[in-house]
Formats: sequence, structure tokens, C-alpha cells
Amino acid sequence: MIICFLLVTYGYQCKEIIMKLCKGCLVEKDKSEFYLNKTGFYHPYCKPCNSIRSRDWKRENKQKHYLNKIKDKLKITQEQYEALFKKYNGKCAICFKEENSRRLSVDHCHKSGAIRGLLCRTCNIALGYLNDDIELFKNAILYLNEGTK
Repeated sequence: MIICFLLVTYGYQCKEIIMKLCKGCLVEKDKSEFYLNKTGFYHPYCKPCNSIRSRDWKRENKQKHYLNKIKDKLKITQEQYEALFKKYNGKCAICFKEENSRRLSVDHCHKSGAIRGLLCRTCNIALGYLNDDIELFKNAILYLNEGTK
């Protein structure tokens, strides 16, 4: 086994590591079993341990995980989400129902990226199936009105 001199002597991580000890399972593994981070160093946990830690964190921090996800994807902060939630009184902007079993989805324009509001899962999927196309919605309304005559 080759051990990096810098790692042993100074505690620095070294890119030349061949084997690495996982901080989670405490098993020495090949460096290919570890993710390489953005700065070029290996993650302290092996891939399986990292997956378990990630899954457990997401399960324990559902709201925080969701807010991180929408922050990255939609560029909306927690404060902006909470302001929208307050604006719609915690209800869907289309059907006005409260979402009890799930959180409200952040609806956005897929062309411009602009945030439109918060929707329940059903209304959000409906918009998606009709590709946010106003003409398709008009046709759907005409179709529904014809069926009531």
C-alpha cells in the first residue's frame, strides 16, 4: 500500500492516494470508491456510505432539502417561497385547495423561468400536460362546455 507523505506528515489530502479509509464504514478502499469533489480532493465517505448519509439527511430534513432543490433549480429563496405561501394562504393558486399530504409546487414559466405561484400537484401536472399552452386550455374549456349542453 502506498500512503501519501503529505497526508501522513501534515494531514493534507493528496491526489496521489491509491487507498483511502472511509470515515463511515472504517474500511480501507480503493480511491475509485470515493467521489472526487470540486477542489480535486476525495470525499471522506465512500460512495455507499455517502449515499446512505445523503438519503438519511434528506429524510430528516425534507423541507430544507426541498428548499435547496428549488433554490438551485428555480433561483428562489426560502423567504420568497414563504412570501408566496403567505400570499396564497397556503392554498393552490388555481383550485384554492390546501395541500395536506404534500407541499405546494413552485410553478414557473418554462420559457422565461419566471415564478408564477404555488400549485397543488394535480393543477401543476395539468399545466404540464397541456404544455402551459393557453390555446390548449381554451380548447379544453370549449370541450368541457360542449359536454354540459
